[in-house]
Amino acid sequence: MTSTAAALTEAGDLSRKPDLLAMFDIDGGHARIESRLREALDGNGASGSDLQVLKRNASIQAIRIVAETVTHWSFRSRAFAGRAKGDVEYVSPSALKQVMSNHCEEWAASNTVMNLLRSKLAAETKVGMSLPAEISLGTVPHTVGCEERCSGCHGLGSNNCHLCQNGQAMCRHCMGHGDLHVTGERYRVRCTTCFGRRTVQCLGCAGAGWLQCTPCGATGIITTLAEGSVSARVAYRTEALGGFDPDWHAALTKRGHTWLIDISKHAGAPKLVEAPGSIQASWSIALQVLDQRFEVLGKAYKATFVGNKEAVWSMPHFLDATAKPIAASMASAAPTEAFAIADRHPLAKSVRGVVLEGGDDEDVRRQFASAVSPEFVQGMRLTLQKARDSLASHAIGAAWRRAIPISLLLVAYGVGTGLFGRLLPKPNGRMATSDDLNLLLGFVALCILFAASYWFAGNAGRNALKVALGTSVKRMPPQGRTPAVAGLAAVALFAGVGFTFHSSEDTPIAVTASPARAASASASPELYEGILPKVSPPTVPFAGR
Repeated sequence: MTSTAAALTEAGDLSRKPDLLAMFDIDGGHARIESRLREALDGNGASGSDLQVLKRNASIQAIRIVAETVTHWSFRSRAFAGRAKGDVEYVSPSALKQVMSNHCEEWAASNTVMNLLRSKLAAETKVGMSLPAEISLGTVPHTVGCEERCSGCHGLGSNNCHLCQNGQAMCRHCMGHGDLHVTGERYRVRCTTCFGRRTVQCLGCAGAGWLQCTPCGATGIITTLAEGSVSARVAYRTEALGGFDPDWHAALTKRGHTWLIDISKHAGAPKLVEAPGSIQASWSIALQVLDQRFEVLGKAYKATFVGNKEAVWSMPHFLDATAKPIAASMASAAPTEAFAIADRHPLAKSVRGVVLEGGDDEDVRRQFASAVSPEFVQGMRLTLQKARDSLASHAIGAAWRRAIPISLLLVAYGVGTGLFGRLLPKPNGRMATSDDLNLLLGFVALCILFAASYWFAGNAGRNALKVALGTSVKRMPPQGRTPAVAGLAAVALFAGVGFTFHSSEDTPIAVTASPARAASASASPELYEGILPKVSPPTVPFAGR
């Protein structure tokens, strides 16, 4: 830093807070800001030396961040068949909820849970100041359960088989008679399935006469276990500290406090205030606010930066004035010359990269410390886009003029020869014919060729830009209304091809009989007697007879 710049630095606001002053590199921050401003200005209608610093100012703003954490618990119950294994406290079903609630309440306020919550708040400052709205603190190390008699089997573990009696079911072959009637005979024979016993072994219970109870797993017991978990709700708020500007506190915390963590200075461990089941943690953070008043080409500006990374808080758009002649010359130049002008100036060159390579206007503004307005960047981008489209339009139009006739000729050949219809099996239904499928596949082929033409035309436009500008182009130029016009023309011509094809299929074919065949057709029917069999129509009985 020069001696003049050092003399311009005002640290009056910091003299009352010498402890905070030692935490920040005020002079280095101003030097870095001045370097960024000169770098943004250099080559964009002025040089870096045209920026003259008029006045520097610095202040420290401090904010308190408070985290209110309150523990809470919950438990869930699950039922399963049989007895539970492990350490379970068994109670009556009516006392299950109350006993589990007491255990959860005690564990949520225990030293173990509070120590875990305290470690999350104080282990690392950045982590403590940016915890989620709810954090898990583990499970409750107490399981409460109750055992109830199964209502399905009444505690027996099995039920009587409803398909039989004592394991024997009626024989379905002889329907419980024991013998079978022989068709056409007067006697009966013994059943070959039950051998005359009239009953067989039940297939449902395998002859046991009872079935295992499924809900309780043949144990006769349904066990219900209650298991709990503990978590903490976290709520943050900010407070203005005494002796600091409350307006700055409101402005800095308007978007929350998390974005301030990385650009501020803060003490290590937070201040903790504990109560049963809750902890209040508070941190005090401080950040520098640097103002610079400067002059560019006789016009004064003021910029403000905050934090130890000198984040832009407010920045005048002084590049709009210095780069205005550049934008005007680009707008009035020929397309190729407009890109040549943009290549000679850093701001316009960045916009040129967005147009040809892809990107966003906001990326350009961040590259130049937000010293240019979004409207100015947008206007410069639109100028270069217009020049780009002008250079690519001729190649795109020529590509479409070649692609559409070729596509239509290929589709017309396929439709006219029935090539597309032979690609699919012949339809059996009456809703569609092979000719309809031929036209349908022809239209699909036209759509595929249209998509290929779109890529071909876009690639032709990109190659035209590469040749005209002598540089690589990653983004395909837009094709405007040319694809839409070409598509409508292609569909109209395809409709004409389809109409012509259908008309030729529907034309009746005249058949002229030879004189000999006509004479034979007019001969008397007696000539065919004895050659063709006589067939009489069938007699259909009256339906109501």
